[in-house]
Amino acid sequence: MKLLAFLLFISFANLISSTSQAQTLSIAMDENFPPYCYINESGKPAGIYVELLSQMLETNGIKFQFRPLPWARLVSETDQNTVDISIPWRATPERFEKYKMLGPFTHGAGDYYFFAKKTSKATWNSLIDLKGKSIGVVRGFSYPKEFDETTVLTKEAKNDTTTLVKMLVGGRLDFAFSDEIVFKAEMEKQNIQSQIIKVGRPLAGTDRYFVVPKEKSELANKLSKMFELFSKTPEYDRIVRRYISK
Repeated sequence: MKLLAFLLFISFANLISSTSQAQTLSIAMDENFPPYCYINESGKPAGIYVELLSQMLETNGIKFQFRPLPWARLVSETDQNTVDISIPWRATPERFEKYKMLGPFTHGAGDYYFFAKKTSKATWNSLIDLKGKSIGVVRGFSYPKEFDETTVLTKEAKNDTTTLVKMLVGGRLDFAFSDEIVFKAEMEKQNIQSQIIKVGRPLAGTDRYFVVPKEKSELANKLSKMFELFSKTPEYDRIVRRYISK
């Protein structure tokens, strides 16, 4: 194992020697998407994707700086090519066409559920059963195909998951639709786990990636090869297990 780690380190060094001499990489991160990426109580970037990128880049002596941003601004900055990397992005055909999608970070993202107040009597078998109900989503997010493509639902876009949870508890939404892991993290943060339930079956999630603007194809190619090597190391496994086991 030690020999493998050493050989991978040498591969890293040879692969990105020119990158390490470049200016500090700017990484735009969603500021409120725990446990994947968020700002912790100390005001610092945290989360599994933050740790994975940090470990990979630090191992190779590459300087970087995280820029916590609201999701809508993160997308805008990526589209304008004013950042080098942005995280995290769900996989869609349109995004693979528009950006350099690298990864995925991990395989098997969290499932998506409809959440409601515990006092709700609502059930559903088909999405059409939820017609006429107000369903909170995060503005600009991509969701499972079955949900994104339906036109029968009343979707109310809000700025972040924090807002969805508050509005759901306050009775201003009938449902919120979210990645289970993200929504549970926010419920714990607001200490209202006992007030909200999952309703019905899950819709399968998809893997999440980190993005490099297409204009930076040389950087994207180097980072892609770097991540391929890094994902085979003990350090990668250690970080993933620590979060997945929670």
